[in-house]
Amino acid sequence: MLNKRQEAELVTAIQGRGEIPLKFSYIGAGAQNWNKIAQQRSEGEGINSAEATLLKKRINDFISTVEKKQNINIIDIGCGNGRPILPILKKLDEEDISFTYVPMDISQEMLGLAIETVQKEFPNTTQNRSKWILNSVNFRI
Repeated sequence: MLNKRQEAELVTAIQGRGEIPLKFSYIGAGAQNWNKIAQQRSEGEGINSAEATLLKKRINDFISTVEKKQNINIIDIGCGNGRPILPILKKLDEEDISFTYVPMDISQEMLGLAIETVQKEFPNTTQNRSKWILNSVNFRI
């Protein structure tokens, strides 16, 4: 289930910090469990519904920066199951703006879910799958 690099990272995290990094919950069957949680949260008042509300409020600002008939790449970093991006993709489709969907995630299983979700809504969309490997990032302001 885990490759050698992931095994080493898991052991190091447990030994060094006494914790299992959250990203390991998205691997294997964990992806399906996370998908169920995300679906439940999107129906209620959880973070997923708040995220969707924010995206819907700002979608016209985003779309206004794109020229009609332009082909753009939508890079969905940390795509999860692909549901949060659907309102943006629907608006692009309504505005006749063609796009390529590029989901990125640390979990191959979540990538599969995102592609399945988007293909169901947009069967003719070009999609480029990209596994995102992230060990650590330092942000400075």
